[in-house]
Amino acid sequence: MVDLSSFFSDKLYLQPTHLCEIMTRHGSDKGAARIEGPDHNYTTFYHFLWKDKTQEVVKVFEMGLGSNNTDVLYNMGPSGIPGASLRGWREYFPSAMIYGADIDRRVLFNEDRIRTFYCDQTDPDAIADLWGHCGDEFDIIVDDGYHALHANSIFLDHSISRLKRGGLYVIEDVDSGSFPDAKALVKTYNRMFWAQLVKIPNAKNTKDNNVILIAKP
Repeated sequence: MVDLSSFFSDKLYLQPTHLCEIMTRHGSDKGAARIEGPDHNYTTFYHFLWKDKTQEVVKVFEMGLGSNNTDVLYNMGPSGIPGASLRGWREYFPSAMIYGADIDRRVLFNEDRIRTFYCDQTDPDAIADLWGHCGDEFDIIVDDGYHALHANSIFLDHSISRLKRGGLYVIEDVDSGSFPDAKALVKTYNRMFWAQLVKIPNAKNTKDNNVILIAKP
C-alpha cells in the first residue's frame, strides 16, 4: 500500500519541486516549475513518491515519447519535444537506464542511458516484442501513450509482469468521463496488487489530471 495522505493533507500538489524544474527545462508537459495553472502537475505527485529513491531506481520505462507529427493520434502538436520526459527521468534518476516506446517510428531515438523502441500499445504481439528488447524488473512503468482506457488496459495486462516487486506502475491522463471504467480496472487489479485512482487537484484542469497508480507488493 502507498500512503498518499500527506500529499493531500499538506497540499504538496501546490508546491513546485525539483522534478517540476527538471521536466520544465526539458520541455515536458508533466508539470511546471511555477505551479500557477499548469495543465498537469504530475511532477508534484511523482516527486512525493520518489524523492527519497532517486539513487535507488535503476530501470524506468515510459510508453509514449510524445510525437510532434500531427498525423499521429494524441500528438503534442508541432512544437512538442519528443522524448522530453525521458530526458527528465534520466536527470532525476542518475543511476537509471531509461526505456521508452512509441507508435510513431519517426520520433524514436537513442542517447546516453536512453533506449526507445516501436510499440503499438493496443497490439499484444507488439507489446511482447517490445519487452523482448527491454526485459523486465522495472522500478517504474509510466503509460503516457494513448489517452484512452481501453488502450491503457491492454498495455497494462501485458506489461504488469515486467514491474519488479516494490515497483510502481502509473497510467496518466485518466479522463473524468472514464471514471466508471477506471474504477472497475482498479477493482480488478486490487485483487492481486494495490491500485488506486488518484485525482490530483488542479484548478486549471479538472478533466484529465488524474492517474491510476498500481503498486506491486
